[in-house]
Amino acid sequence: MVLGLAVALGIWQGVSASPSSMVFRLAENGAWQTLMIDNKPVEMPGGCLHKNCRVTPLALHMVVYQPTVGVKSWWLLKGECSEADYRRVARIIYGLQGLPEQEMFL
Repeated sequence: MVLGLAVALGIWQGVSASPSSMVFRLAENGAWQTLMIDNKPVEMPGGCLHKNCRVTPLALHMVVYQPTVGVKSWWLLKGECSEADYRRVARIIYGLQGLPEQEMFL
């Protein structure tokens, strides 16, 4: 029981290590540019959404490749941004995966 709790806590800490707020620019072709992290401007090279991004009914699993950082992933929950922005990101993910919008969980 203790081992399971320690493993679950370790996984949670790894997941919750993402920044509390991030502003980014995302193009229709999946090009990614981070503009701000925790309300501080950042100078980072651009990247792109990875094909392993996923859309679920309650969250988007974001996977971004940046040449200097590598692959980073996190969950974008439905209430963490506006409904319009959430839908835009979901459409871009589906477009990159070649799936029709009728299969969207939105």
